[in-house]
Amino acid sequence: METIEINQTTEKIYKDVLSNGLTVYFYPNKNVNSYFLSLFTPFGGKNNKFRFKGEEDVCEIPFGLAHFLEHLSFHMDGVEVSDLYAPYGASINAMTSSERTNYVVYNTNYFKECLDLLLYYVFTPYYTDETVNNERGIIKEEAKRAMDNPARQLYFLNIRSFYKNSNYRHEIVGTLDDIDSITSKNINDAYRYFYHPKNMTLIISGNFDMDEAVKVINERMDKFTFAEYKEVEVILPEEPKEVNKEYVEEELNINNERVNISIKIPVDVIEKTGLSLYEYIVYLNLIMDANFDETSDYYRELLDKNVVNTASSSSADEGDGYICANVGNSPNKGKLKEFIDITNKYYSNIKIDMDVINRKIKRNISDFIIEFDDPKRINNSILWQLLSYGKVNNDYIDILKRFDVETGQKIIDSIDFNNKTTIVAKPKKD
Repeated sequence: METIEINQTTEKIYKDVLSNGLTVYFYPNKNVNSYFLSLFTPFGGKNNKFRFKGEEDVCEIPFGLAHFLEHLSFHMDGVEVSDLYAPYGASINAMTSSERTNYVVYNTNYFKECLDLLLYYVFTPYYTDETVNNERGIIKEEAKRAMDNPARQLYFLNIRSFYKNSNYRHEIVGTLDDIDSITSKNINDAYRYFYHPKNMTLIISGNFDMDEAVKVINERMDKFTFAEYKEVEVILPEEPKEVNKEYVEEELNINNERVNISIKIPVDVIEKTGLSLYEYIVYLNLIMDANFDETSDYYRELLDKNVVNTASSSSADEGDGYICANVGNSPNKGKLKEFIDITNKYYSNIKIDMDVINRKIKRNISDFIIEFDDPKRINNSILWQLLSYGKVNNDYIDILKRFDVETGQKIIDSIDFNNKTTIVAKPKKD
């Protein structure tokens, strides 16, 4: 078993790989009362075309299938997963994003039983024509609600102006036509490709006994027989470096106008900064926070000119080889153009003020340490790092403390601030 010591803290995360290939991360913490389990596969809404590595045959499935499969996993042969968990009072759920499908359990007691059940139902596929057809109507209703959800509409308005070809553009639940076209063969094909233990990861965090956990996992997994593992190669469309649309304005079912301005940064520019992707993302978020949060000159100008009433949100995230640096807010009535002009002015004049940056670093370190006392947060953090970087990074605090003006300037110089998209969402007219 590997021990991952988190630098400049006393925290340790443990990693083990079972004989059948399942990777398990443990973060035991006796100072909390609950535990959180997550079992995930890197199979999400954007994965619709793939093959086994080294083979020519390509499997193509409808969009929305990962989410459909997630639903079906809760219906076993003659029993519902919710009924199996009911005696233990556990909170169970699953979620599908563009990048992954994740099955979770949260509870304060019955650790052995809840862990065993999680492995049992996820690794016991039961996908038939009958179960697929029974679930289809339920998922179509969920898709209709998703399509009418203002937050989702806003998200995809931004995504589709940012990306031209990327599968991020597609609904995670699929369109109604996608859902109608899904078959039990599609479901079983996808399960065969993506639900092998060598392609999955279990994360356990919170109050539990690690020896007991290892025993439960081994005993349950030894009861399964898995086919020989073949590495999966996901086939994604090529994405151009330029944003898809520079300006988009659309009416949505929202109460207040919303503006997002996003810069598109190809990850290949990182090489000339001498940083890793992880370092670049950490530092860019630090820079964005320092220049656009509620303590910034930018926000003070927006307030002084009565352009907004709340602080803007900012973020920097990577997907499909591109980093999206985003600033968004809801400007006051009649202040749309002024908000866009002021935001673009500060984008073009991002600065590195080490007094401000050092305050942000202290806050980030504090938030990072507090995270370890929340089983769900630390679990999600481990999962996010595995999906984004392929490993659990142990040097977050070191990276923050290494930041300097020269590094910040390298990042700023690597960005084409003209390669941006502006989306304006307006309330629908009566």
